[in-house]
Amino acid sequence: MGRTKKKSGGERMTLREELITLLSGEELQNKMCRALIEAAIDGKPKAWETVRDTIGEKPGSEDPRMVRKDVPLAELDMSGLTDEQLREILAQRE
Repeated sequence: MGRTKKKSGGERMTLREELITLLSGEELQNKMCRALIEAAIDGKPKAWETVRDTIGEKPGSEDPRMVRKDVPLAELDMSGLTDEQLREILAQRE
């Protein structure tokens, strides 16, 4: 197995940091996406759910970009939205 990568200060990278570093490579990310889609096609329910949820079609979830402008913001449950999603909604209404 390969060596553990180190941060600039010599300390070991966390698993999260290592995965983010590896996933920043376009080729690996592409291969993983293709493998996930293949698993979904092969009938693996968890893979299918992951694809569905990642593209924003999870039942009960609302894509903030699809929020109707005629609905007052006070009536929308925005507790699960990120700052970026909230800014996008506000930008659409300006």
